[in-house]
Amino acid sequence: MKNSPLMNMIPLESNSMEVEFKDICEYIYIVTHCSAFDNEDIRSSLKKGISEVLHIFGQKFKPTRISERAFLSCINGIKINLLNSKMYKEWYKKRKDPIYEPLFFEHIVPLGSIIERCKECGSINEIKTTLSELEFVIITKEEDDILNKSKYKEKGRETLEKAEKIYNECDIKLKTIT
Repeated sequence: MKNSPLMNMIPLESNSMEVEFKDICEYIYIVTHCSAFDNEDIRSSLKKGISEVLHIFGQKFKPTRISERAFLSCINGIKINLLNSKMYKEWYKKRKDPIYEPLFFEHIVPLGSIIERCKECGSINEIKTTLSELEFVIITKEEDDILNKSKYKEKGRETLEKAEKIYNECDIKLKTIT
């Protein structure tokens, strides 16, 4: 995406996110490469902290892809404007609000997979490349249930390429929000 450190997400605000993204990459590099990250008792807490940072950062962007079923839900009843940045800010705050049902935000590549890949990165630039795959897509609750019940909830979607393949296998067709 133009002016975005994330491949498939657009910043909600017009200001550049590059400096904040760089700081987050440095933080994640330090945390995933400290000796405490290898301790299973501590690792879980560190991963939760990284997940929270990535979750908050991700909410500064709007998704650019939606499943065909979710799109049809928008056309056939749910009155939301997918192009409106303010709507996403409200949605992030009130994700459980029935007004958005049956729509659901999903990390196409699970955060746990992204964090594990960061552990294997040898530099901050490699972390940037890995984190650039951070992406929410909009799917239906039914499609989320399909992913949850499949063998691909966490495993098999470690990269954007693999995740897109799994979505196709699960008959979740993504389209660009224009």
